[in-house]
Amino acid sequence: MAELHFTTKSGSKPHTHIIYIDADTGDAVCSTCQNHTHEVFPTETVMVLSTDLEHTHQVIPLPVQSDDIKPPTGDDEEVVRDALTLFKSACEYEAKSREMGKESYEFFKGNQWDKGLKSELNSKKRATQVYNYIQSKIDVLSGLARQNRTDPRAFPVEGSDGGVADIATAALVRISKNNALASEEIRVFEDEVITGRGLFHVYISQDKDPRGDIVIERFPWSDGYFGAHSKFDASDATHAHKAKWISAAEAKSRYPELKDDIDGLIADSREEISTTNLVQDPGSKGSTVDFKTHPEIIDQQHRRIRLIEHEIKEFKIDYNIVSPDETILIKTTREVFNKLKELPSNIKLVGIKTTREVIRVVTTIGDKLISNEYPFRPYNGFSLIPSYAYKFDDGTWFGKVEAMKHAQMEINKRGSQGIDIVNRMLGRGWFIDAETFNSPSDENKFIKNSGSSGWVQKVQSVDRPPRQADSMSYPPELFNLHQLNLSIMEGVSNITSSLSGQLQTGYESGSAILRLQRSGLVGNERVFDNFILSKQTMFRNVFRLMQEFYSPARIARIVLSEASDTQRSEPLTIGDNEISPFRSPEEDEMIYQDIQNMLDTTDLLKYDIQIGEQIFSATNKEAQFTMWSEAATHGLPVPLEMLIELSSLPNKGKWSKIVKEQESMRQQMEQMKYTAELQKAGRIPVNPTNEEPR
Repeated sequence: MAELHFTTKSGSKPHTHIIYIDADTGDAVCSTCQNHTHEVFPTETVMVLSTDLEHTHQVIPLPVQSDDIKPPTGDDEEVVRDALTLFKSACEYEAKSREMGKESYEFFKGNQWDKGLKSELNSKKRATQVYNYIQSKIDVLSGLARQNRTDPRAFPVEGSDGGVADIATAALVRISKNNALASEEIRVFEDEVITGRGLFHVYISQDKDPRGDIVIERFPWSDGYFGAHSKFDASDATHAHKAKWISAAEAKSRYPELKDDIDGLIADSREEISTTNLVQDPGSKGSTVDFKTHPEIIDQQHRRIRLIEHEIKEFKIDYNIVSPDETILIKTTREVFNKLKELPSNIKLVGIKTTREVIRVVTTIGDKLISNEYPFRPYNGFSLIPSYAYKFDDGTWFGKVEAMKHAQMEINKRGSQGIDIVNRMLGRGWFIDAETFNSPSDENKFIKNSGSSGWVQKVQSVDRPPRQADSMSYPPELFNLHQLNLSIMEGVSNITSSLSGQLQTGYESGSAILRLQRSGLVGNERVFDNFILSKQTMFRNVFRLMQEFYSPARIARIVLSEASDTQRSEPLTIGDNEISPFRSPEEDEMIYQDIQNMLDTTDLLKYDIQIGEQIFSATNKEAQFTMWSEAATHGLPVPLEMLIELSSLPNKGKWSKIVKEQESMRQQMEQMKYTAELQKAGRIPVNPTNEEPR
């Protein structure tokens, strides 16, 4: 084991030295600086430098770099301007995708006609029908996601304690339930498939518990912004923004000290309202932006203002000293790091510079600064975690709806055209001439009443009555075109009828239906895979927060709470021990102490796990149960215990034990019967203890 020390500054030209001591041999070496070095004499309590030179140094401990970051300093206006400029660049980067996303959501809600065209057709009493196939297609994907929900699962890595992994799994599952994640994650998934991007939001809240509660929620896709990035988890972005609109009244209630400033912003916006937005600013790169009047910051029409939390990624350099055998691993200062080259070449110390990411959070309302700080965050990255359907290197992203828009518009147009044709066919056409009626008023009366039943009309001569025109036939090509558009819709969306379980002949087996669904998912695996990736990233962040903010005692209580959940399909297991949901207070206390002791002896901050998933949905298990049951009916030897495990039976752990006991008894009886047969045949001696009494 080696030791490193430092010296104070001394000499005509103030300088320092670094001292290396080999703990095994006791040899001490002083680095060379300004063409000189010093002899070092280690003693039991202190090291002494020789005084051969005109100066000497005092030996001090090696400076160690702290992970603590000093609060940022700077002019408030400059901080706000820099943060809002980054927000502006994020708006520009995502402008095209956001427009497509907003249009996609309108299509999903059924607003699928161009407003001008719809107004024109309505004025002519033409049909503007909406056949919202897009909504039904998205509902199919949403239904599949709901039926295949998964719970988080912690897996031990490199020999880590499996029992601690089970504890982490139970805690993550309970935190998920407390946040109603089953509902929140589906909303994120629907945002992803409709607009192209959904957002998870993970943070610590102290609203209900001063110790902090982990919150997992869906963040509105339209309120989240990211800087340029190419990775699906946005880990390579340098800034992200949570930008929410709040009313001026709410803003003044939240920040009463800024009441006059907020009133001034609204007043300034009223006087200098601009029709441009942050992504339409003309001017050169060096032009300044007046954020006081921007509609992306101030919305005068609705009297609301942007509250933006800017998460800005900064990079700090760490200076590490490590020996080849890794006996020294110190994070030190740049001054010490640069002095490594002054040590003799036979001392094999290596200096490694690493880059560490830190997040600075700047909160603004309008163009006013609320806070500027480095909050503690035990994980790397932003508090927003994106989930993309389709994302490209040019920064654009979109969802499943984008490819269906034109087919949907064509279906609406042709369907409306068919309605117009049928309406015309149902009405009668008439031929009249200038002498059919006695007067223009009689002609107008006929035109008005000709479509109603039981009407009477005065004509000039019964020999010249209005003559009815022959009705046209409904063009079958229009129906064929409608069917073609429906097939195009399925082709461009990859969402076929088989995905929703619709039968082709009506006689398919359950396993055949499941095979059709799996084949239909092939074209949509990207969407589900990207969603699973974002969930895993989200749960990793949740686990890091749990490591930092939840004590072993609190985690133990959370695990016991999860074990007591009677809605679980099977009892909670930690290691090889099953925890029953029905326990006495004494059992509770014993399990509580066991869990706490396990966590106390394990440094949870250093515990390494992988976050995966486990089956959550009863529908998913039921599907597997159906397939294995059908396999059993075809002669495949499927263990009954496995069918019970895959089933959705209540208290199936109890029934599984009963089945195992019955199977054990059956095997014993079979063995006894077999033994008796051998004894009767004289192939084995009769055991006197097994003879029947005479």
